[in-house]
Amino acid sequence: MRRDAERRHLPLPDEEMAREDCLRPDIAAPDIVTVKDFIRFYIATSRPKLANKPTVDSINTVAEWFFAGFIRVTGTDTDEQDRSEVYNWVRKFLTQESLVVNKRRAKRNFTPQELIRILLTLWT
Repeated sequence: MRRDAERRHLPLPDEEMAREDCLRPDIAAPDIVTVKDFIRFYIATSRPKLANKPTVDSINTVAEWFFAGFIRVTGTDTDEQDRSEVYNWVRKFLTQESLVVNKRRAKRNFTPQELIRILLTLWT
């Protein structure tokens, strides 16, 4: 939008103009290529905490937030097959391209040995 406005010698767009152009009610849902480009952009600008790269689950969560927010703001429903394709694309292809990792935070469950240690400490 910004480059187009500069080329046409129009005033630069602000947030309100962008909302009117891209997020008005009943606007068509973005095609799957645009959503995938957005996800690649998000991966490139993210700051992961668990690993050096974002995890599959965190990127799929962002995609879910994107679809839910788009539906809430515009009132336009997105195709369930497209959403499913995006989630699978993140899980399979972006993992193969090494843009995301399939890693989860370790659970901190007690082992039987740790339970025995705690119980002995309490009663001794």
